[in-house]
Amino acid sequence: MFIDETGVNLAMTRGYGRAKKGKRAYSKCPYNRGKNVTLIGAIASLSPYSPDFNPIENCWSKIKEFLRAKEAHTYSELARAITEAINLVSDQDITGWFTHCCYYAPPN
Repeated sequence: MFIDETGVNLAMTRGYGRAKKGKRAYSKCPYNRGKNVTLIGAIASLSPYSPDFNPIENCWSKIKEFLRAKEAHTYSELARAITEAINLVSDQDITGWFTHCCYYAPPN
């Protein structure tokens, strides 16, 4: 079994913005990020190798992209957003990630 972890916090926001021409884009972002929330994921029967060939890294990427877009300001909002993000991961996503990482993923 392969186990991996990732961390999220209240300061997770998108790293880019838009503004009218000649104006500076800015955002109010909390200075203090607060405590990290750790997420743990597991995939069975994968041998040690480069993270580039680890399907769970693609999963973390999708979850964190959603959390940045949500911009949770409280831990209860963050917990709800984490649940929403995990529920967005579909069987099709998982099959695609395994295929992308050169693993055989039999069709359902």
